[in-house]
Amino acid sequence: METNNIQPEELSFGKKAVKWLDNFWYHYKWPTIIAAFFIAVFTICIAQAVTRSEYDMYVRYVGNAVITETQYKDMESSLEKAGGDVNGDGESAANFAQVPYVSADEENPYKNDINAGARETMTGMIVQPYYIYIMDKGAYEVFKGENVYTPLNQIFTEDVSDIAFDECAIYFKETEFYKNSPGMEWVKDDTVIVLKVAPFESIITKSKREAEIRAHEEHKEIFIEIVGK
Repeated sequence: METNNIQPEELSFGKKAVKWLDNFWYHYKWPTIIAAFFIAVFTICIAQAVTRSEYDMYVRYVGNAVITETQYKDMESSLEKAGGDVNGDGESAANFAQVPYVSADEENPYKNDINAGARETMTGMIVQPYYIYIMDKGAYEVFKGENVYTPLNQIFTEDVSDIAFDECAIYFKETEFYKNSPGMEWVKDDTVIVLKVAPFESIITKSKREAEIRAHEEHKEIFIEIVGK
């Protein structure tokens, strides 16, 4: 007759491990989930930076929507179709990245820490390569400031007030890009899209200013294509 080789202390250890995991999850559920979210976002961004250094367009989402890896790829593919080969290297490549931000009226015990990171990133947005911003309305209103986004009447030759949130932002769900692209389930109803202004000459060199003006004009054409007007 075979005997059971599992000793009482082994069973006790197993029970202790399960109890410890239950206790850990109870106390650290949200920090674990948020940490996993940030790791996933940063992993995607790092992978993009490692695999390619030259992009035809830079688009950034600011908000707390959870975007899956498949949705990231769908977004980049759709942007590449909309933007085309801007830098003339024979292919179209888009850099799409996210800055997590939790709107003030949303309940999240860690929103202060998340938003502190967003503010640090967005402080230098004027000199960063990202020109097209897709943003939760709450984030847009926080980071709007003065002379940050290009007024719509400087982008379009026709009236777009029927799909505009204000003088600088358009409801993203009203764009042709949103309506005709896959993987858009993450987009909230109040999400807007804006075009950043080119940096002022006073904060960059003259040669850099000329390059930024070109980048702004290139992204302006992509922005028009995204909106579909």
